[in-house]
Amino acid sequence: MGCGPKHLAPDFPLKPFQDLARKSICAETRNRLFLIDGKTVLWDRAGFCSDNAYEQTWFGPSPDQVICRAQDSIAGPRKTCDPSRAAEFDTMLQNLDAPDLGLGKEHRVEKIPL
Repeated sequence: MGCGPKHLAPDFPLKPFQDLARKSICAETRNRLFLIDGKTVLWDRAGFCSDNAYEQTWFGPSPDQVICRAQDSIAGPRKTCDPSRAAEFDTMLQNLDAPDLGLGKEHRVEKIPL
């Protein structure tokens, strides 16, 4: 599993995701992007905002195509998800500190540099 840009899918549009993460507020604790199987991106961020302390968003091939999202809000924790992808998203949420996000060897997970 490579971490440098030379290992990432060369035709996948990383820049829109990198721009989104770079401009994010409430990301002082964590601000990470992961390319999954060269097709989707998981964004994991956390910070010190009282009503927006964390968010994990799983995107399709562009930032406007959200598959699943878990986040803190003023009304408490919220999660929305494509039902067909919910189990996979839950696995990633439970394994944010694992290099493979808990997805196992059948998936390729690569950290996207900011």
